[in-house]
Amino acid sequence: MAEDLAGNIQVHDLARIRKAFARSFKIAQPQADTGVGSAVDLDARVAADMQLVLHADAEAIGDTSSLRSRTGAQLDAIGAVELVPRPPAVGASGYVMVSAGVGGSTIYVGDELTYPATQARYLVVATALDSNGGQCAIIGLDTGPDTDLPAGAVLEWSNPRPGCNSTALVWSAGLTGGRNAASDEEYIAKIIERRKNPPAAGNDAAYQALIEDPFAHGVAVLKGFTWPACLGAGSVGFGFLLRPAIPGGSRIPSAAQLEIVGAACEGSFPADDDQFAITIAEQAATVAFQVAWRKSAAGWANDSPWPEYVASTPVAVSNAVAITASGFRIVTIGVVSAPLPGKVIALYDASIPSFKRKTIATVTEVVADKQYDLTFDMTAGASDAFVPTAGALVSPWSDSLDLAVSAVTGYFDGMGPGEMVPAFYDPGRRQRRQPENPEEWPSEIGPRLDALVQAVSAVRSGTLVIPASTSITQIGINGALAYVRRLTDLAFYGQE
Repeated sequence: MAEDLAGNIQVHDLARIRKAFARSFKIAQPQADTGVGSAVDLDARVAADMQLVLHADAEAIGDTSSLRSRTGAQLDAIGAVELVPRPPAVGASGYVMVSAGVGGSTIYVGDELTYPATQARYLVVATALDSNGGQCAIIGLDTGPDTDLPAGAVLEWSNPRPGCNSTALVWSAGLTGGRNAASDEEYIAKIIERRKNPPAAGNDAAYQALIEDPFAHGVAVLKGFTWPACLGAGSVGFGFLLRPAIPGGSRIPSAAQLEIVGAACEGSFPADDDQFAITIAEQAATVAFQVAWRKSAAGWANDSPWPEYVASTPVAVSNAVAITASGFRIVTIGVVSAPLPGKVIALYDASIPSFKRKTIATVTEVVADKQYDLTFDMTAGASDAFVPTAGALVSPWSDSLDLAVSAVTGYFDGMGPGEMVPAFYDPGRRQRRQPENPEEWPSEIGPRLDALVQAVSAVRSGTLVIPASTSITQIGINGALAYVRRLTDLAFYGQE
């Protein structure tokens, strides 16, 4: 272990363990023969072999625990020794539509485009003859979230090729994936992951390491996944998730990013590997909890928090009437107590992510115990200007709600894609997603998430009520498609 990294657990090798054994024996019996080949020496060798496993475990634990106390340059030093560099800032990537004449235009690797409003620069990643309207893959030369651009944004060629017009429009998927350098927390997780799954000789970890290496392709990959033998012996499926721009945000790569990373994989592994790029799509997820807050935390805004949890059909925003910031209809198929003016409710905004507050001003009964039209007090900050979507769950308000949000979004940011087949031939690795699910990067929603919410400092007790039982991510299409869960709605209710 590196001697300049203070705080590491010190361990012994075989020679030091044998020497310590012989010394202890000599102290207890000064006349004993402890020389090479003696009975004591043989016992010392056996003891050393048995202890070495414990010392190796201690070293691994020491490595991990020491990482938790490292920051900045200290972490970079550890990563340099272990050949795991910190993921750098990267630029957004995607497609632009080439505007060309009748014969098209040959666009070359390294050709540059600029977005006039910010002067952000982008580079072409593959040489090709593009016809008018053809897609050309580009990646940001400049870096960071500011390089993301929406569909339809106009870029300008620095030096247009013959037959190519001076501008190009961003393709319908937009330019996405611009990220800052990885945080210390993200970097620590990457180092630990690499220690657990060292790459070697084209194994699953080698594929994942290349997929996750932004220096190889320039895409801000969070985690790479493989499906060995997904379509028979010698085949391997690979896919990946991006680092989210915000907690709980989308991690889905674009077609251009899948193409860019796939190109980096070609030629990097054994020639007889039959590689398949796996598309990963989002499956929406709604979760809800019943919680009791600690006495030291901010509790519910009202003594009788509204709405209460209605099993399997919680109170939600209806699209039967116009939904505005100042009023909407709420509905449940079950039975809910009538809301009262002055009650404070909460709605989850996944784009932030956080809860938005609404204070009820008036209530109009539509269907007793089931449907009510609400208006909200919009004066003096009593209600946020947030406009929810149809179907959004309604929670009672507490100032502690946002303390629990990070636990939930953190879990979803650590979820991986599900499987591509409903059953496996054997207990081995064939067709199973690697790293293996659900031991790492789980694809299911259940008790693990429940435990994280209960560990929040403001929560005294909590129970996951939606989904009511462990929810498994949808099965994909073998060799082509896998699904990953994304948090789209969140609610908390009072615990009885």
